[in-house]
Amino acid sequence: MRSPSELFKSVIDRLRGNDKKKIPPGNNDTKAGGDGMNASLGRNDTRKILRLGLDYGTSASKLVIRDEEAPGGARAYVVGNNNGGYRFPSSVYYVPSDGRLLLGVRPPPGKEAVEYHSIKMRVAEDAVNGEARYFYGNRFDYPRGWSSKDLAVLSVWYLLSEASRWGKSAFPRFGEVLISVTMGIPMSFQDDQRIKAAFLDVIRAAQRLQKIHGLLKESEIEADPALALIKDSLDHVIKNPIDEDRHRAWLRTEAESALFWAFHSPSVPPGLYAKVDIGAGTTNCSTFTIPEAYNEGAQLWRKEKIGFFSALSGCLGTDALHEQMLKTLPNISSSDDLKGKENDILARQADCGIGNLVREIYTEVHQKNWQKARRVYPSEEAWKNFMVIVIGGGGQIDRVRDEFKNHPSPNWKHWSDYHPQLKIMPLSIPDDLFLGDRNGKPKQGDLPFLMVAYGLSNSEFSVPQVTSPQDTPPIRPYRNSVREIEEADAIR
Repeated sequence: MRSPSELFKSVIDRLRGNDKKKIPPGNNDTKAGGDGMNASLGRNDTRKILRLGLDYGTSASKLVIRDEEAPGGARAYVVGNNNGGYRFPSSVYYVPSDGRLLLGVRPPPGKEAVEYHSIKMRVAEDAVNGEARYFYGNRFDYPRGWSSKDLAVLSVWYLLSEASRWGKSAFPRFGEVLISVTMGIPMSFQDDQRIKAAFLDVIRAAQRLQKIHGLLKESEIEADPALALIKDSLDHVIKNPIDEDRHRAWLRTEAESALFWAFHSPSVPPGLYAKVDIGAGTTNCSTFTIPEAYNEGAQLWRKEKIGFFSALSGCLGTDALHEQMLKTLPNISSSDDLKGKENDILARQADCGIGNLVREIYTEVHQKNWQKARRVYPSEEAWKNFMVIVIGGGGQIDRVRDEFKNHPSPNWKHWSDYHPQLKIMPLSIPDDLFLGDRNGKPKQGDLPFLMVAYGLSNSEFSVPQVTSPQDTPPIRPYRNSVREIEEADAIR
Protein backbone atom coordinates (compact mmCIF):
# COMPACT_ATOMS: atom_id res chain seq x y z
CA MET A 1 0.00 0.00 0.00
CA ARG A 2 1.30 3.44 -0.93
CA SER A 3 1.86 6.11 1.70
CA PRO A 4 -0.34 9.25 1.81
CA SER A 5 2.50 11.29 0.30
CA GLU A 6 2.85 8.80 -2.54
CA LEU A 7 -0.90 8.88 -3.14
CA PHE A 8 -0.88 12.70 -3.21
CA LYS A 9 2.06 12.66 -5.65
CA SER A 10 0.17 10.28 -7.93
CA VAL A 11 -2.78 12.68 -8.00
CA ILE A 12 -0.45 15.58 -8.88
CA ASP A 13 1.05 13.43 -11.63
CA ARG A 14 -2.43 12.83 -13.03
CA LEU A 15 -3.17 16.57 -12.96
CA ARG A 16 0.03 17.16 -14.91
CA GLY A 17 -0.45 14.15 -17.17
CA ASN A 18 2.81 12.56 -16.02
CA ASP A 19 1.10 9.29 -15.13
CA LYS A 20 0.62 8.61 -18.83
CA LYS A 21 4.13 9.26 -20.06
CA LYS A 22 7.31 10.30 -18.32
CA ILE A 23 8.72 13.41 -19.92
CA PRO A 24 12.50 13.38 -20.12
CA PRO A 25 14.42 16.37 -18.75
CA GLY A 26 14.91 19.10 -21.34
CA ASN A 27 11.73 18.24 -23.21
CA ASN A 28 9.04 19.62 -20.91
CA ASP A 29 6.33 22.08 -21.95
CA THR A 30 6.86 25.71 -21.03
CA LYS A 31 6.17 26.82 -17.48
CA ALA A 32 5.24 30.24 -16.15
CA GLY A 33 7.85 32.22 -14.26
CA GLY A 34 7.40 34.42 -11.23
CA ASP A 35 8.22 37.66 -13.04
CA GLY A 36 5.59 37.35 -15.73
CA MET A 37 7.88 35.24 -17.92
CA ASN A 38 7.55 31.51 -18.50
CA ALA A 39 10.58 29.38 -17.66
CA SER A 40 10.86 25.80 -18.89
CA LEU A 41 12.51 22.96 -17.03
CA GLY A 42 14.34 22.18 -20.26
CA ARG A 43 18.08 22.84 -20.54
CA ASN A 44 18.33 23.44 -24.28
CA ASP A 45 20.05 26.63 -25.43
CA THR A 46 17.55 27.53 -28.18
CA ARG A 47 14.66 29.67 -26.97
CA LYS A 48 11.57 31.27 -28.44
CA ILE A 49 10.15 34.23 -26.54
CA LEU A 50 6.45 35.02 -27.02
CA ARG A 51 3.87 37.32 -25.43
CA LEU A 52 0.36 36.21 -24.49
CA GLY A 53 -2.64 38.53 -24.35
CA LEU A 54 -5.23 36.84 -22.15
CA ASP A 55 -8.76 38.21 -22.40
CA TYR A 56 -10.42 36.41 -19.47
CA GLY A 57 -14.08 36.87 -20.28
CA THR A 58 -17.27 36.50 -18.31
CA SER A 59 -18.60 33.87 -20.70
CA ALA A 60 -15.66 33.06 -22.99
CA SER A 61 -11.95 33.83 -23.04
CA LYS A 62 -9.68 34.64 -25.98
CA LEU A 63 -5.93 34.16 -26.38
CA VAL A 64 -3.58 35.99 -28.75
CA ILE A 65 0.16 35.21 -28.82
CA ARG A 66 2.66 37.68 -30.28
CA ASP A 67 5.99 36.74 -31.82
CA GLU A 68 8.13 39.87 -31.89
CA GLU A 69 10.93 37.99 -33.69
CA ALA A 70 8.86 36.70 -36.63
CA PRO A 71 10.57 36.97 -40.03
CA GLY A 72 9.46 40.17 -41.75
CA GLY A 73 8.20 41.77 -38.55
CA ALA A 74 6.15 41.00 -35.46
CA ARG A 75 3.10 38.78 -35.83
CA ALA A 76 0.19 38.04 -33.49
CA TYR A 77 -1.64 34.70 -33.62
CA VAL A 78 -5.11 33.75 -32.44
CA VAL A 79 -4.91 30.56 -30.36
CA GLY A 80 -7.59 28.06 -31.36
CA ASN A 81 -9.50 25.62 -29.19
CA ASN A 82 -10.23 21.93 -29.76
CA ASN A 83 -13.49 22.71 -31.56
CA GLY A 84 -11.92 24.73 -34.34
CA GLY A 85 -12.90 28.08 -32.84
CA TYR A 86 -11.04 30.57 -30.68
CA ARG A 87 -13.40 31.08 -27.73
CA PHE A 88 -12.57 29.12 -24.60
CA PRO A 89 -15.64 28.72 -22.33
CA SER A 90 -15.14 30.44 -18.98
CA SER A 91 -17.64 28.30 -17.09
CA VAL A 92 -16.38 25.58 -14.77
CA TYR A 93 -18.51 22.49 -14.09
CA TYR A 94 -18.39 20.44 -10.90
CA VAL A 95 -19.47 16.79 -10.93
CA PRO A 96 -20.42 15.89 -7.33
CA SER A 97 -20.55 12.16 -7.97
CA ASP A 98 -16.80 11.88 -8.60
CA GLY A 99 -15.51 15.17 -7.14
CA ARG A 100 -14.11 16.40 -10.45
CA LEU A 101 -14.06 19.78 -12.15
CA LEU A 102 -14.48 20.24 -15.91
CA LEU A 103 -12.67 23.03 -17.77
CA GLY A 104 -13.41 24.11 -21.32
CA VAL A 105 -15.91 21.29 -21.86
CA ARG A 106 -19.50 20.49 -20.98
CA PRO A 107 -20.38 17.42 -18.88
CA PRO A 108 -21.33 14.32 -20.87
CA PRO A 109 -25.06 13.63 -21.36
CA GLY A 110 -26.66 12.15 -18.29
CA LYS A 111 -23.88 13.35 -15.97
CA GLU A 112 -25.22 15.59 -13.23
CA ALA A 113 -23.06 18.67 -12.83
CA VAL A 114 -23.22 22.20 -11.40
CA GLU A 115 -22.20 25.04 -13.72
CA TYR A 116 -20.32 27.99 -12.25
CA HIS A 117 -20.58 30.83 -14.74
CA SER A 118 -19.56 34.49 -14.63
CA ILE A 119 -16.77 33.59 -12.20
CA LYS A 120 -14.96 36.79 -13.11
CA MET A 121 -17.88 38.89 -11.87
CA ARG A 122 -18.17 36.91 -8.65
CA VAL A 123 -14.47 37.51 -7.98
CA ALA A 124 -15.11 41.24 -8.23
CA GLU A 125 -18.17 41.12 -5.99
CA ASP A 126 -16.45 38.94 -3.40
CA ALA A 127 -13.41 41.25 -3.41
CA VAL A 128 -15.58 44.12 -2.14
CA ASN A 129 -17.55 41.85 0.23
CA GLY A 130 -20.76 42.44 -1.67
CA GLU A 131 -20.67 46.23 -1.26
CA ALA A 132 -21.27 46.52 -5.00
CA ARG A 133 -23.18 44.08 -7.17
CA TYR A 134 -21.41 42.65 -10.22
CA PHE A 135 -22.89 39.16 -10.46
CA TYR A 136 -26.46 38.49 -11.55
CA GLY A 137 -27.63 34.92 -11.78
CA ASN A 138 -28.14 31.74 -9.79
CA ARG A 139 -25.71 31.58 -6.88
CA PHE A 140 -24.84 27.92 -6.52
CA ASP A 141 -22.64 26.99 -3.58
CA TYR A 142 -19.07 26.25 -4.57
CA PRO A 143 -17.51 22.85 -3.90
CA ARG A 144 -16.38 22.50 -0.30
CA GLY A 145 -13.47 24.82 0.46
CA TRP A 146 -13.56 26.57 -2.93
CA SER A 147 -14.11 30.27 -3.61
CA SER A 148 -14.66 32.32 -6.76
CA LYS A 149 -11.02 33.36 -6.63
CA ASP A 150 -9.86 29.73 -6.49
CA LEU A 151 -11.95 28.85 -9.54
CA ALA A 152 -10.59 31.88 -11.40
CA VAL A 153 -7.01 30.78 -10.69
CA LEU A 154 -7.82 27.30 -11.98
CA SER A 155 -9.44 28.73 -15.12
CA VAL A 156 -6.47 30.95 -15.88
CA TRP A 157 -4.05 28.06 -15.26
CA TYR A 158 -6.03 26.10 -17.85
CA LEU A 159 -5.84 29.00 -20.34
CA LEU A 160 -2.09 29.37 -19.80
CA SER A 161 -1.72 25.66 -20.46
CA GLU A 162 -3.64 25.95 -23.73
CA ALA A 163 -1.48 28.88 -24.83
CA SER A 164 1.73 27.07 -23.93
CA ARG A 165 0.65 23.96 -25.83
CA TRP A 166 0.02 26.08 -28.91
CA GLY A 167 3.41 27.77 -28.56
CA LYS A 168 5.22 24.46 -28.31
CA SER A 169 3.42 22.98 -31.32
CA ALA A 170 3.83 26.14 -33.42
CA PHE A 171 7.59 26.36 -32.79
CA PRO A 172 8.72 22.73 -32.36
CA ARG A 173 12.36 23.31 -33.25
CA PHE A 174 12.96 25.41 -30.14
CA GLY A 175 14.02 23.71 -26.96
CA GLU A 176 12.20 26.26 -24.83
CA VAL A 177 9.17 28.41 -25.57
CA LEU A 178 8.99 31.23 -23.04
CA ILE A 179 5.69 33.09 -22.74
CA SER A 180 5.05 36.27 -20.80
CA VAL A 181 1.40 37.07 -20.12
CA THR A 182 -0.78 40.11 -19.53
CA MET A 183 -4.43 39.72 -18.50
CA GLY A 184 -7.20 42.24 -19.02
CA ILE A 185 -9.75 43.54 -16.51
CA PRO A 186 -12.57 46.10 -16.93
CA MET A 187 -11.52 49.68 -16.27
CA SER A 188 -14.14 49.92 -13.52
CA PHE A 189 -12.32 47.04 -11.75
CA GLN A 190 -9.00 48.84 -12.11
CA ASP A 191 -10.40 51.81 -10.21
CA ASP A 192 -11.11 49.70 -7.10
CA GLN A 193 -7.86 48.63 -5.46
CA ARG A 194 -9.50 45.62 -3.79
CA ILE A 195 -10.76 44.21 -7.08
CA LYS A 196 -7.52 44.98 -8.88
CA ALA A 197 -5.55 43.22 -6.11
CA ALA A 198 -7.79 40.14 -6.40
CA PHE A 199 -7.15 39.76 -10.13
CA LEU A 200 -3.44 40.44 -9.69
CA ASP A 201 -3.41 37.53 -7.24
CA VAL A 202 -5.28 35.37 -9.77
CA ILE A 203 -2.87 35.84 -12.68
CA ARG A 204 0.27 35.60 -10.53
CA ALA A 205 -0.97 32.47 -8.73
CA ALA A 206 -1.88 30.81 -12.03
CA GLN A 207 1.56 31.59 -13.45
CA ARG A 208 3.22 30.19 -10.34
CA LEU A 209 1.18 26.98 -10.61
CA GLN A 210 2.33 26.50 -14.18
CA LYS A 211 5.93 27.19 -13.22
CA ILE A 212 5.97 24.64 -10.40
CA HIS A 213 3.44 22.01 -11.50
CA GLY A 214 3.49 22.34 -15.28
CA LEU A 215 0.60 22.33 -17.73
CA LEU A 216 -2.85 20.97 -17.02
CA LYS A 217 -3.04 17.98 -19.34
CA GLU A 218 -6.71 17.15 -18.92
CA SER A 219 -9.97 19.08 -19.07
CA GLU A 220 -11.12 17.07 -16.03
CA ILE A 221 -9.29 17.36 -12.73
CA GLU A 222 -9.86 16.19 -9.18
CA ALA A 223 -11.13 19.05 -7.04
CA ASP A 224 -9.50 18.37 -3.66
CA PRO A 225 -5.84 18.05 -4.68
CA ALA A 226 -6.19 20.93 -7.16
CA LEU A 227 -7.56 23.13 -4.38
CA ALA A 228 -4.55 22.37 -2.18
CA LEU A 229 -2.20 23.54 -4.94
CA ILE A 230 -4.22 26.69 -5.63
CA LYS A 231 -4.42 27.69 -1.96
CA ASP A 232 -0.66 27.25 -1.61
CA SER A 233 0.04 29.37 -4.69
CA LEU A 234 -2.35 32.13 -3.64
CA ASP A 235 -0.84 32.18 -0.18
CA HIS A 236 2.63 32.59 -1.70
CA VAL A 237 1.77 35.51 -4.02
CA ILE A 238 -0.21 37.33 -1.32
CA LYS A 239 2.75 37.08 1.07
CA ASN A 240 5.13 38.22 -1.67
CA PRO A 241 3.57 41.31 -3.32
CA ILE A 242 5.19 43.02 -6.28
CA ASP A 243 5.93 46.72 -6.71
CA GLU A 244 3.12 48.78 -8.17
CA ASP A 245 5.21 49.83 -11.16
CA ARG A 246 5.18 46.18 -12.26
CA HIS A 247 1.39 45.78 -12.14
CA ARG A 248 0.90 46.79 -15.77
CA ALA A 249 3.13 43.95 -16.89
CA TRP A 250 0.50 41.59 -15.41
CA LEU A 251 -2.77 43.52 -15.70
CA ARG A 252 -4.05 46.15 -18.12
CA THR A 253 -7.55 47.45 -18.64
CA GLU A 254 -9.66 45.90 -21.36
CA ALA A 255 -10.69 49.36 -22.53
CA GLU A 256 -7.19 50.59 -23.35
CA SER A 257 -6.24 47.18 -24.79
CA ALA A 258 -9.25 47.14 -27.11
CA LEU A 259 -8.21 50.60 -28.32
CA PHE A 260 -4.59 49.70 -29.09
CA TRP A 261 -5.30 49.12 -32.78
CA ALA A 262 -7.75 52.00 -32.97
CA PHE A 263 -5.02 54.32 -31.68
CA HIS A 264 -2.52 53.13 -34.29
CA SER A 265 -5.01 52.80 -37.17
CA PRO A 266 -4.80 55.70 -39.66
CA SER A 267 -8.58 55.40 -40.21
CA VAL A 268 -9.29 56.54 -36.63
CA PRO A 269 -8.70 60.30 -36.25
CA PRO A 270 -8.00 62.22 -33.04
CA GLY A 271 -11.10 63.30 -31.16
CA LEU A 272 -13.74 62.32 -28.62
CA TYR A 273 -14.99 58.72 -28.45
CA ALA A 274 -17.10 56.24 -26.56
CA LYS A 275 -16.10 52.59 -26.55
CA VAL A 276 -18.86 50.04 -25.96
CA ASP A 277 -17.92 46.38 -25.37
CA ILE A 278 -21.07 44.23 -25.37
CA GLY A 279 -20.06 40.82 -24.10
CA ALA A 280 -22.08 37.78 -23.14
CA GLY A 281 -22.82 38.64 -19.53
CA THR A 282 -21.68 42.26 -19.24
CA THR A 283 -21.47 45.52 -21.17
CA ASN A 284 -18.50 47.79 -20.49
CA CYS A 285 -18.48 51.38 -21.66
CA SER A 286 -15.85 54.11 -21.48
CA THR A 287 -15.46 57.61 -22.85
CA PHE A 288 -12.09 58.97 -23.85
CA THR A 289 -10.17 61.37 -26.02
CA ILE A 290 -7.30 60.79 -28.43
CA PRO A 291 -5.53 64.17 -28.46
CA GLU A 292 -2.86 65.27 -30.91
CA ALA A 293 0.58 66.68 -30.21
CA TYR A 294 2.93 68.37 -32.64
CA ASN A 295 6.13 66.42 -33.32
CA GLU A 296 8.91 68.92 -33.98
CA GLY A 297 11.26 66.35 -35.51
CA ALA A 298 8.74 64.99 -38.00
CA GLN A 299 7.05 68.39 -38.31
CA LEU A 300 3.55 66.95 -38.18
CA TRP A 301 0.68 66.32 -35.78
CA ARG A 302 0.51 62.84 -34.25
CA LYS A 303 -1.93 61.10 -31.98
CA GLU A 304 -0.43 61.49 -28.53
CA LYS A 305 -2.22 59.21 -26.03
CA ILE A 306 -5.58 57.97 -24.76
CA GLY A 307 -7.18 60.06 -22.04
CA PHE A 308 -10.15 58.44 -20.28
CA PHE A 309 -13.00 60.45 -18.81
CA SER A 310 -15.19 57.70 -17.37
CA ALA A 311 -15.93 53.97 -17.32
CA LEU A 312 -18.95 51.92 -16.30
CA SER A 313 -19.88 48.22 -16.33
CA GLY A 314 -23.39 46.82 -16.65
CA CYS A 315 -24.75 43.36 -15.94
CA LEU A 316 -26.63 42.82 -19.23
CA GLY A 317 -25.20 41.50 -22.48
CA THR A 318 -25.93 39.09 -25.31
CA ASP A 319 -26.90 36.26 -22.92
CA ALA A 320 -29.86 38.36 -21.77
CA LEU A 321 -30.75 39.21 -25.37
CA HIS A 322 -30.63 35.54 -26.36
CA GLU A 323 -32.77 34.57 -23.39
CA GLN A 324 -35.41 37.08 -24.44
CA MET A 325 -35.29 35.94 -28.08
CA LEU A 326 -35.77 32.29 -27.09
CA LYS A 327 -39.06 33.20 -25.43
CA THR A 328 -40.46 34.23 -28.82
CA LEU A 329 -38.83 31.49 -30.93
CA PRO A 330 -40.49 28.14 -30.09
CA ASN A 331 -38.49 26.24 -32.72
CA ILE A 332 -35.13 27.19 -31.17
CA SER A 333 -34.22 25.71 -27.79
CA SER A 334 -30.64 26.83 -27.23
CA SER A 335 -28.80 30.13 -27.36
CA ASP A 336 -26.03 28.31 -29.24
CA ASP A 337 -28.42 28.18 -32.19
CA LEU A 338 -28.74 31.99 -32.11
CA LYS A 339 -25.09 32.99 -32.06
CA GLY A 340 -24.06 34.64 -35.31
CA LYS A 341 -27.61 34.38 -36.68
CA GLU A 342 -29.24 37.19 -34.73
CA ASN A 343 -29.48 39.61 -37.67
CA ASP A 344 -31.15 37.05 -39.95
CA ILE A 345 -33.61 36.02 -37.23
CA LEU A 346 -34.45 39.61 -36.27
CA ALA A 347 -35.00 40.48 -39.93
CA ARG A 348 -37.65 37.74 -40.14
CA GLN A 349 -39.11 37.95 -36.64
CA ALA A 350 -38.99 41.73 -36.15
CA ASP A 351 -38.10 42.73 -32.59
CA CYS A 352 -38.34 39.34 -30.83
CA GLY A 353 -39.04 41.32 -27.69
CA ILE A 354 -35.49 42.65 -27.29
CA GLY A 355 -36.25 46.33 -27.95
CA ASN A 356 -36.81 47.26 -24.30
CA LEU A 357 -33.77 45.24 -23.25
CA VAL A 358 -31.51 46.97 -25.77
CA ARG A 359 -32.72 50.36 -24.58
CA GLU A 360 -32.07 49.29 -20.99
CA ILE A 361 -28.46 48.40 -21.85
CA TYR A 362 -28.12 51.75 -23.63
CA THR A 363 -29.60 53.73 -20.73
CA GLU A 364 -27.96 51.93 -17.83
CA VAL A 365 -24.46 51.81 -19.30
CA HIS A 366 -23.88 54.15 -22.23
CA GLN A 367 -26.07 57.06 -21.18
CA LYS A 368 -25.04 57.00 -17.51
CA ASN A 369 -21.39 56.67 -18.46
CA TRP A 370 -21.64 59.66 -20.82
CA GLN A 371 -23.22 61.66 -17.99
CA LYS A 372 -20.20 60.81 -15.81
CA ALA A 373 -17.93 62.03 -18.61
CA ARG A 374 -19.83 65.33 -18.84
CA ARG A 375 -19.07 65.97 -15.17
CA VAL A 376 -15.36 65.59 -15.96
CA TYR A 377 -15.41 67.44 -19.28
CA PRO A 378 -18.57 69.57 -19.31
CA SER A 379 -18.33 71.18 -22.76
CA GLU A 380 -21.59 70.35 -24.54
CA GLU A 381 -20.23 71.74 -27.78
CA ALA A 382 -17.32 69.29 -27.78
CA TRP A 383 -19.63 66.31 -27.23
CA LYS A 384 -22.06 67.08 -30.02
CA ASN A 385 -20.50 64.77 -32.57
CA PHE A 386 -18.29 62.32 -30.71
CA MET A 387 -17.72 58.92 -32.29
CA VAL A 388 -18.45 55.39 -31.07
CA ILE A 389 -16.39 52.20 -31.28
CA VAL A 390 -18.49 49.06 -30.71
CA ILE A 391 -16.88 45.68 -30.00
CA GLY A 392 -17.93 42.38 -28.44
CA GLY A 393 -20.49 39.87 -29.66
CA GLY A 394 -23.42 42.23 -29.13
CA GLY A 395 -21.73 44.74 -31.41
CA GLN A 396 -22.42 42.40 -34.34
CA ILE A 397 -26.19 42.68 -33.88
CA ASP A 398 -27.50 45.50 -36.09
CA ARG A 399 -30.38 46.31 -33.75
CA VAL A 400 -27.91 46.86 -30.91
CA ARG A 401 -25.43 48.86 -32.98
CA ASP A 402 -28.21 51.13 -34.23
CA GLU A 403 -29.22 51.96 -30.65
CA PHE A 404 -25.73 53.23 -29.87
CA LYS A 405 -25.84 55.65 -32.80
CA ASN A 406 -28.34 57.73 -30.82
CA HIS A 407 -26.87 60.62 -28.89
CA PRO A 408 -27.12 60.14 -25.10
CA SER A 409 -27.85 63.82 -24.41
CA PRO A 410 -31.50 64.72 -23.75
CA ASN A 411 -30.81 68.11 -25.40
CA TRP A 412 -29.74 66.90 -28.85
CA LYS A 413 -33.03 67.84 -30.53
CA HIS A 414 -32.35 71.49 -29.70
CA TRP A 415 -28.95 71.55 -31.45
CA SER A 416 -29.29 73.20 -34.85
CA ASP A 417 -26.03 71.75 -36.17
CA TYR A 418 -26.43 68.23 -34.77
CA HIS A 419 -25.96 65.25 -37.10
CA PRO A 420 -28.92 62.86 -36.93
CA GLN A 421 -26.78 59.94 -35.77
CA LEU A 422 -23.39 59.45 -34.20
CA LYS A 423 -20.64 57.89 -36.25
CA ILE A 424 -19.72 54.27 -35.44
CA MET A 425 -16.10 53.92 -36.43
CA PRO A 426 -15.22 50.92 -38.62
CA LEU A 427 -12.01 49.07 -37.76
CA SER A 428 -9.85 47.22 -40.23
CA ILE A 429 -8.08 43.96 -39.43
CA PRO A 430 -4.52 44.63 -38.18
CA ASP A 431 -1.86 43.69 -40.70
CA ASP A 432 0.05 41.65 -38.11
CA LEU A 433 -2.90 39.57 -36.80
CA PHE A 434 -3.18 35.98 -38.05
CA LEU A 435 -5.03 32.81 -37.18
CA GLY A 436 -3.36 30.10 -35.15
CA ASP A 437 -2.32 28.22 -38.31
CA ARG A 438 0.10 31.16 -38.75
CA ASN A 439 -1.12 31.89 -42.29
CA GLY A 440 -4.84 32.65 -42.45
CA LYS A 441 -6.36 35.99 -41.40
CA PRO A 442 -9.33 36.46 -39.07
CA LYS A 443 -12.61 37.48 -40.65
CA GLN A 444 -13.96 40.99 -40.19
CA GLY A 445 -16.68 39.55 -37.98
CA ASP A 446 -14.05 38.09 -35.64
CA LEU A 447 -12.38 41.42 -34.97
CA PRO A 448 -14.76 42.70 -32.24
CA PHE A 449 -14.07 39.54 -30.22
CA LEU A 450 -10.29 39.69 -30.56
CA MET A 451 -9.37 43.34 -30.05
CA VAL A 452 -8.81 43.06 -26.29
CA ALA A 453 -6.54 40.00 -26.49
CA TYR A 454 -4.70 41.54 -29.46
CA GLY A 455 -4.00 44.73 -27.53
CA LEU A 456 -2.91 42.80 -24.44
CA SER A 457 -0.40 40.81 -26.49
CA ASN A 458 1.63 44.00 -27.00
CA SER A 459 4.28 44.87 -24.44
CA GLU A 460 3.37 47.61 -21.98
CA PHE A 461 6.27 49.56 -23.47
CA SER A 462 4.61 49.67 -26.90
CA VAL A 463 1.12 50.74 -25.85
CA PRO A 464 0.16 54.43 -25.95
CA GLN A 465 0.26 56.52 -22.81
CA VAL A 466 -3.02 56.28 -20.91
CA THR A 467 -4.23 58.94 -18.50
CA SER A 468 -6.98 58.84 -15.89
CA PRO A 469 -9.87 61.35 -15.99
CA GLN A 470 -8.23 63.81 -13.59
CA ASP A 471 -5.05 63.82 -15.69
CA THR A 472 -6.70 64.18 -19.10
CA PRO A 473 -5.83 67.59 -20.62
CA PRO A 474 -8.25 69.93 -22.42
CA ILE A 475 -9.08 68.83 -25.93
CA ARG A 476 -8.01 70.72 -29.02
CA PRO A 477 -10.65 70.24 -31.74
CA TYR A 478 -9.66 67.49 -34.14
CA ARG A 479 -9.28 68.55 -37.72
CA ASN A 480 -11.31 65.89 -39.50
CA SER A 481 -15.04 66.52 -39.38
CA VAL A 482 -17.53 63.66 -39.46
CA ARG A 483 -18.26 64.49 -43.11
CA GLU A 484 -14.55 64.20 -43.98
CA ILE A 485 -14.39 60.84 -42.24
CA GLU A 486 -17.42 59.59 -44.20
CA GLU A 487 -15.83 60.75 -47.45
CA ALA A 488 -12.59 58.97 -46.54
CA ASP A 489 -14.55 55.78 -45.81
CA ALA A 490 -16.27 56.02 -49.19
CA ILE A 491 -12.88 56.35 -50.94
CA ARG A 492 -11.50 53.33 -49.08
